Amino acid sequence: IDLNLFARRNFGRASLCALIRMYLMSSEGFLFPLYFTDIHHLSAGKIGLLFSLYAASLLVTTRWAGKWADRGHGRWLIAGGLSLQASMMAAFILLPGDISVFFPATALIMHGLGAGFSLAVLSHTAMSDIPAQQSGSAAGLFSTLRFGGSILGATVGGVILQQALQRMPTALDAYQVVFVSIALVGFTGVMLAWKLR
Repeated sequence: IDLNLFARRNFGRASLCALIRMYLMSSEGFLFPLYFTDIHHLSAGKIGLLFSLYAASLLVTTRWAGKWADRGHGRWLIAGGLSLQASMMAAFILLPGDISVFFPATALIMHGLGAGFSLAVLSHTAMSDIPAQQSGSAAGLFSTLRFGGSILGATVGGVILQQALQRMPTALDAYQVVFVSIALVGFTGVMLAWKLR
């Protein structure tokens, strides 16, 4: 592994943003089915429908964002996407347990829109300042970090949820602790994204 690749401004920061993006997505993929079951008592079929809408929203913005990235708006798309993801996680902190499922479902779909904004853009931005002779190593390292975010999101989210369920007075309070931790990671990604070129 050539760690000198991280000295390249866009590669290092975009790789960390990709890790954080996947951290947010895997946290959401693990946490939200449990949340909608425990707090809103939704059936598996309704949760599946919500996640289908989430996936559709991600696809819509991914295509649009790719076109905008080609016009040089990568940093804005990455920061905007991570901001939307982190903000939607923060929104879940404020939702009471007895609120209509429409509101958390809308926040989930908005989270998907944010995830789509930065999907293709992160790869393009990370590789933008890599010489051709290092592109294979850089692509492998970028992918490793991105998938590391997937592993970390579900793992850390699961550990925090388990501990919070044992210590907090209600399940909703426990989920809100996890949402705070995920949102903080997301806002860290936003700060990194603003430093991209």
